[in-house]
Amino acid sequence: MARSTRDASERSMPLGRPRDPALDAAILDAARSLLIEHGYQGMSLQGVARRAGVHMPAIYRRWRTKADLIISVVFPDEVEPLELPGNLRGDVRAFVGSALREFADPTPWVHLDIASTAWLDDGKAL
Repeated sequence: MARSTRDASERSMPLGRPRDPALDAAILDAARSLLIEHGYQGMSLQGVARRAGVHMPAIYRRWRTKADLIISVVFPDEVEPLELPGNLRGDVRAFVGSALREFADPTPWVHLDIASTAWLDDGKAL
């Protein structure tokens, strides 16, 4: 009896179990913390896995390399939209407040470390 095969694009359901967004968040939080504590060169995917409480395959299913993971940490896909009240004074206050909150977050300050070292990781430039 011949089996019917369908192209992957024709399948209505993805194969396997759906990814748990809580794992994504745990991995990203662990990577962010380790990056701040140890810098790019001082952190490892094994350390991220240990801190996040996951196994290495959970990381490699989502990110191929340490550099790919760090790109997701430093440049998140989800950015909160800035709500502007619609008048100049309120808009400027909202913008400046948002900028101050961003500058207070230590994560972007690791950009210099990443820019100077990440391109060495896996022989690729960011």
